[in-house]
Amino acid sequence: MSSSPSLNVDARDLRLRGNSPMSKKGQSPTAVPEVSAGCGGEKVARGIATGSRRLTKIAGLTLFGLIFLLAFLGWPGALIEDDATHRKILASLFLTGITLVALEDVIRLDKAAIMLVLASVMWTYHAAQKHPTKSEEGHELLHHELSKGLTDVGSVILFLLPAMGIVESIDHMDGFSAVTSFIVRYTQNSPDRLMPMICTLAFFLSSVIDNLTATIVCIKILKRVVPHNQDWRHSCGGVVVVAANAGGAWSPIGD
Repeated sequence: MSSSPSLNVDARDLRLRGNSPMSKKGQSPTAVPEVSAGCGGEKVARGIATGSRRLTKIAGLTLFGLIFLLAFLGWPGALIEDDATHRKILASLFLTGITLVALEDVIRLDKAAIMLVLASVMWTYHAAQKHPTKSEEGHELLHHELSKGLTDVGSVILFLLPAMGIVESIDHMDGFSAVTSFIVRYTQNSPDRLMPMICTLAFFLSSVIDNLTATIVCIKILKRVVPHNQDWRHSCGGVVVVAANAGGAWSPIGD
């Protein structure tokens, strides 16, 4: 005997009702649209952040490229020859470069590349004002400024390389183990003690040795004491730099 059509319709209706969102207790029929709306909002926010990063990178690099092109072409002369305008443009370039370096983690540009491009553009623009190919006096002046700049930078590099090598050698031989163990023992139950302890160490250490060496030593100790918490290590490292400079200025024999 064949089944009745009305029974088939009723069974189909029951299946549809059982699969409907309202059939499940506590589930709202708008749950799926709300999730979709949330995902859409996240995508929009992510798109805005990506667009902001790209816009910042494009704006900074465009400024660098524009000033480099002006210096290369030597036009317009008012932007190159006028001393006040020259200083303002150099200051603008420097502030733009420092801003890009500060936003390195946001815009995802390597700070070393930014500073190399910035230095190239600033020196090219500065050299364009001296006219070294047309004026012997300008050539000598530019040569003197370049020599002075290279000497200053070279002295810092030649100081840092041996200092970092010595610190790495001491660390390789566990020369900082006593200090590291002491700091770990007194900060394991109270991590907030780390910052004043490491800053005090940097302050008095920089009053005896060079500020850069004291900073390198304290950063190396921080890497041993806080190997996993990068944010906290960065915060302590920033204060270490301030403490090292303060200690060097406080001591008559410090740097």
